[in-house]
Amino acid sequence: MTNSNSLSEFIGYVQKQKEAALIVCDEYTDLIDAGRVLVDAGFTRTSSPVDALDLMQAGKSVVATISHPLLKQWYDFIAQYTERGGMVQLMDKETMEYKAAQFDPLHTHFVVLVSVGDLEKIETSGFSVREKVGLIEQV
Repeated sequence: MTNSNSLSEFIGYVQKQKEAALIVCDEYTDLIDAGRVLVDAGFTRTSSPVDALDLMQAGKSVVATISHPLLKQWYDFIAQYTERGGMVQLMDKETMEYKAAQFDPLHTHFVVLVSVGDLEKIETSGFSVREKVGLIEQV
């Protein structure tokens, strides 16, 4: 069971950062609990990197759960969110056109949820997620 007080405190720190944040969960039920706490804090949940662009363009903070195998689009999104400070650009595979979002990273935040097991598999497959984020919390 996720400690919602600890997670709420972590969210407070995230909202003062410009980098993407990562929450690593020991159990799959913790992913659900952490997602619920983030939604209650005003984040919008999405499973699509392209939809995340639209949400951020609209000024909404986003939470996404990633798993193995990781979509390259999610890795690109995570890396660009932190490295470009206010702009993310991805190829929309449905329309085969580039889509971009510009936003203020001090008001539009991005949190990634992942299980310990999936994170290990993702990083073993060559996607160094932990190197692309700022704050990391393990629950």
